Amino acid sequence: MDKQNIPQLMTPEESAVTVPYCDITVSDEVSEEISLADYYPEVRRIVSVSARVIPEGKFMSGNTVECDGAVSFIVTYLGEDRTLAAVPFTVAYSVPVELPECPENALPGEIYTDCTVDSSGARATDARKLSLKAHLKVRVFGDMRIKTDEKYSDENGQKPGAEDTLSLEKLSEKHTTVRRFSGAVNGEVGGMLRTNGSVKPLSADAAINIIDAHTADGKIKVRAEAVVFVQCVGEDGLYVMLRAKEPFEEEIDVPSAQSGDAACACGRAVSVSVTQEDGGLSYTVEYDIEGECMRPEEVSLCTDVYSTSYDTQETFGEFEMYAPIKCSVLHLTASGGVKRRSASSAGEYVTGMSADAVCEKIDFSDGRMTLTGSVGMQAAIAGDGEVYPEEGKFPFTVSADIPDTDISDPVWHANVSVVDVGARPGDKEIEASAELSISVFALDRRKVKCIGNVVIDHSKPKKHDSALKIYFPETGERVWDIAKKYSSCRQMLCSLNGWSEETAAVGDGPVVIG
Repeated sequence: MDKQNIPQLMTPEESAVTVPYCDITVSDEVSEEISLADYYPEVRRIVSVSARVIPEGKFMSGNTVECDGAVSFIVTYLGEDRTLAAVPFTVAYSVPVELPECPENALPGEIYTDCTVDSSGARATDARKLSLKAHLKVRVFGDMRIKTDEKYSDENGQKPGAEDTLSLEKLSEKHTTVRRFSGAVNGEVGGMLRTNGSVKPLSADAAINIIDAHTADGKIKVRAEAVVFVQCVGEDGLYVMLRAKEPFEEEIDVPSAQSGDAACACGRAVSVSVTQEDGGLSYTVEYDIEGECMRPEEVSLCTDVYSTSYDTQETFGEFEMYAPIKCSVLHLTASGGVKRRSASSAGEYVTGMSADAVCEKIDFSDGRMTLTGSVGMQAAIAGDGEVYPEEGKFPFTVSADIPDTDISDPVWHANVSVVDVGARPGDKEIEASAELSISVFALDRRKVKCIGNVVIDHSKPKKHDSALKIYFPETGERVWDIAKKYSSCRQMLCSLNGWSEETAAVGDGPVVIG
């Protein structure tokens, strides 16, 4: 997930809310014909193909955002010499996405882009040529900030004077909106993977497991670990998958972040290098980590207004506003059975495997957020002198607490990383498991209505009787409605009747109107 911070131009004194700007998903495809280097064996059968996106940047040009990067392929195949070979390739991509016009009264908030591999494949077009293909899904999700302060003018369009301002009575409702901030950091971490005997690395991959993300003033602090997978062949000709975990910590500069903000983060391995050394394999992982945080913000929206001196005309505006639901990192171990296509054999074993996962749905009810999705697994099973590919999917479900509030129209994005994977072949199924790290961000889209413009009409002054009046309200009638009905000052009405200024409704006794 690649993100862009857009400077916030609004001054702190101005009241504003966060509203939807865009949520667009487009599909694209990358493909390329690859020739194998001479030192690779000729292709007998492709065993597995893994592909992941490595975003490189995002470029804004007018209302178009250009999402650039590369798809990193690892093609594992059985050669004509009956040995396994793993070949890495990268294919560049560039996906343009048209964004809507930003309204004049709005300021851009943040634009997020999330590019994932929907499916991938490879086929041998010749003994030394491969055709690679990947279907990409690109989502662009953004918000904007709009001012909610109402504007006042007289019947001639002029700014009202001090006397007009003093005559105004406003009724406001408090709403909770959200402020969102993000940032990114890159770095590298390395370590040593000890081995028994001599092994030859065939391929290497890595994942970044986000353990925890929390905010401090001006920063998102992240605890994580790099999980490294190295497929090797030993001196005995057997294949083995070696794993290592290297913990590390990072700090992401987010100047607007405050301690206590809800935070999440996601990471990806950009590259993995492995070197043979005495006693084992030395590895280095380059990574990107992106963090985001959110903070609830209370705003007051004007829902009614009148002048005690003149008639007024009000113009209302209705819009959708974002409110916070959840921002966190979740973990789980998912497992399931994958029906196998090849026949089982004595002494067979898993030579290597990979997996990807996607969150397909999130439900919000009864104070719980429930994520459901699927894990796609690819495994290579060695037996009887052959290596057979196996693949399939199994579901996952994970839940988390959310504030007990009414949710009307949730909007979410979830980045799911497979940080470890395992498999054991059975007679009819492959028993598979995957450790998942999920960075989830959820908002609620709520419709609100408030006053945008107020015209004070001096040609229509209000007449006031100096005599006191007695009014008998209905039970529970609002103080605001009584004051507006008689164009009275709310503060004076409360004073005459011995109410506090926080009194919202009255009983059925007489009310003195001044």
